[in-house]
Amino acid sequence: MNAYPIKMTYHVRSYYFGERLIPDLLGERVAPDGVVAETWEISDYKDTTGRVTNGEYAGKTLHDLVTGFPEELVREGWSGPHFPLLEKVLDASHMLPVHLHPDDETAQKKHGEPHGKTEAWHILWAAEEATILAGIKEGLTREELFEAFKVQDYDAVMPRHPVRAGWDHPHRPPRMLPHPLERGGPGADRILGRNREARMGRVLRTAGGHRRGTGNSGG
Repeated sequence: MNAYPIKMTYHVRSYYFGERLIPDLLGERVAPDGVVAETWEISDYKDTTGRVTNGEYAGKTLHDLVTGFPEELVREGWSGPHFPLLEKVLDASHMLPVHLHPDDETAQKKHGEPHGKTEAWHILWAAEEATILAGIKEGLTREELFEAFKVQDYDAVMPRHPVRAGWDHPHRPPRMLPHPLERGGPGADRILGRNREARMGRVLRTAGGHRRGTGNSGG
């Protein structure tokens, strides 16, 4: 593989929690009208794989490159169905749904995905008094968690943390009960939305015992 700075297209998600912070603050090259909740800057997830726009590999997708040059792009001895990193920018102008990222075993058994999801965060901008709900409080039973999620009383069971621009959240393993973001901040089980009680039960089962670790934060 001939190495050079590769530029790619990116994928836009118009989820309900976003507004226009991404194009307004970051000056994204091309942004559709309306909500721009996420831009997937580096992605090889199913139909969101980016396409190279410059140089020798122009026109090829990231999936083409990772298939043709797995060790050069990732590491020696690596092989897999798609590029293992997903880099995205989120606009959390409104609260994200509470959700859980599965580990590898759960992702394979319950979601048909090859691996789970770990994540790291960096806050580029935050409004004054911006906060994040992340993790779960100690000493709660499954029933107490279920009832709090049922009535959406998240502060009763989830710690709230202040965030600011420049705040980093290091790599965290999955299988921990997280996290929505509030203003400033594929493969997830979500608590909000349709069939909420069924979703809550699935999330709590997937957590496999919420005392396995502290929470993490993400989207």
